[in-house]
Amino acid sequence: MIIKSTIYENLKPEQRLVASIEALARHDDVEHEKLVQSCPQKTYKGADYSYSGTLQGLVSMSLSVEYDIMREALSMVAVMSARSDYVDEVVEGCMQAISNIRTAWSEALKEIGIDVESMDKLSQGVRHPIIDKILNEELPEANVVAVQERKKGMDSFFKKLKSV
Repeated sequence: MIIKSTIYENLKPEQRLVASIEALARHDDVEHEKLVQSCPQKTYKGADYSYSGTLQGLVSMSLSVEYDIMREALSMVAVMSARSDYVDEVVEGCMQAISNIRTAWSEALKEIGIDVESMDKLSQGVRHPIIDKILNEELPEANVVAVQERKKGMDSFFKKLKSV
């Protein structure tokens, strides 16, 4: 469908947001890009983005790490409740993945000077108590290659934040 550019330019922020979500949901990248490109530009005054952007990025990454750990824990619970023959293998794989996730996150935090325990305390507000119990278990030694791969993604994320 051909939509006049004036329609895009005159969308209210709420309308643009709804249209963007709908375009993304139907994988219409062209429509989403038109919505992004036609969005009015404004100038704001605020805290230094090197600080505020990195802080927002850390919170986002922390939530992502918590989500990844929760996904692994849910996989363990699902396979345990199914009482299948491969419970031990799946649980071991999930515990390994959790160890890799935690190690990569800890290394990424240390590199930017963030105390791992302090960040962990912030994460506990969104963490399910069962995850705390899993994290207090003795996790297997992290797989160096898997940690490096995951950390590469984290490093890329923080590098993009700094380049803005």
